[in-house]
Amino acid sequence: RAPVFGDTRLDAFDIASQILSGGKGSRLDRRLVRTDRIAQDVADLHGDTLESARVGNTLTRVTALNEKGEAVKGAGDTPNQHDILTGSLPDGRAYTDGADHTCQNWTSNGAGTAQVGHFDRTGGPNISWNSTHPSRGCSQENLVGTGGAGLLYCFAGN
Repeated sequence: RAPVFGDTRLDAFDIASQILSGGKGSRLDRRLVRTDRIAQDVADLHGDTLESARVGNTLTRVTALNEKGEAVKGAGDTPNQHDILTGSLPDGRAYTDGADHTCQNWTSNGAGTAQVGHFDRTGGPNISWNSTHPSRGCSQENLVGTGGAGLLYCFAGN
């Protein structure tokens, strides 16, 4: 989990985040775009339409890795941790309906809900990796209860 505002670890987290995911020179960009080519760019990753969001990239159980380059447990594994916190619509954009889709802007460990996707594209009403269903709540227990572990995918655009 990312440290919250005011946490003394926030500065270190921000620096690590920039190194790992900060634009075209980052390790994450190098892995996702150049090496394994999960997506050509952020638009390809999310897509401008629902259909392109579903088929426009090669994010799968095999290519979805954590920040250490390790495989994440998905459907069929114990424990299943395929829910990823995104808070977004299938096209990668934010909700505009005024409801809470981000556990109170990623600050709640209790009240609220988060929109989650399935990195392995298994289960749920669609195959969108970033928007499949809401969580039961924002506590660790609720996130685990819907098939997650509180994993958050961050992509930075320049």
